[in-house]
Amino acid sequence: MRIYTCNKCSKIHLEIGNTHIHFTTMDRLKVYLGYLDSIDVAYYSAINRSKGLTKEIILPLGEQVSINLAFTTQEFEALKETIRCYLCGNLSVQESFLGTKEFYPLNLN
Repeated sequence: MRIYTCNKCSKIHLEIGNTHIHFTTMDRLKVYLGYLDSIDVAYYSAINRSKGLTKEIILPLGEQVSINLAFTTQEFEALKETIRCYLCGNLSVQESFLGTKEFYPLNLN
């Protein structure tokens, strides 16, 4: 999982496995983090475990498509921490060959 700002298009890109989510502004990223923070992890984790799902947190991608992102509780918490670190500037930065700066939380274990 990584989050970065593209030097070419200036969008914020959140990469989760083989999924990319694009944000046009920091405000939109903050709104997304607010949405993630509003999810009752314990509640949905218990429901989805009882269904036999290994990924406990299911996030819809939007109203127009029927695709969901699926996370274990640990992956979901790492997602929120990655965004939170990016917004606070608490990140390590690496230049990539694609002309982007990639941001990783400093304390990712």
